Amino acid sequence: MVETTIMLLNHLGTGKKNAKTEQELASSMGMTPLETRRAIHAARTKDRVVICNLLDGTGYFIPETDEERLAQYRLTVHRGKAVFNQVNALLADMGKSGQMRLEDIIAETEAI
Repeated sequence: MVETTIMLLNHLGTGKKNAKTEQELASSMGMTPLETRRAIHAARTKDRVVICNLLDGTGYFIPETDEERLAQYRLTVHRGKAVFNQVNALLADMGKSGQMRLEDIIAETEAI
């Protein structure tokens, strides 16, 4: 686990009732808001830490209940579907305009 993830976990509250806004986290950790977002992203993707933010203004927190986990799951799946649909639309558009061959698109996707 990276050092910033450990620091983040030490500053995050458990349960929605103890959520901290991005600005509160940044201040308490001595980071900028951008550095804080990057730390959250790294914790979620590299260290696979579940950090909730239900986009309701309360902020970030470690889930305490199954309801909080389910709410974050639903939000994440919804966002994932939107990204998937956007990717498919882009692929179709690139194919129509002849910008890229299918082989190039596949290679580009695998490089990500």
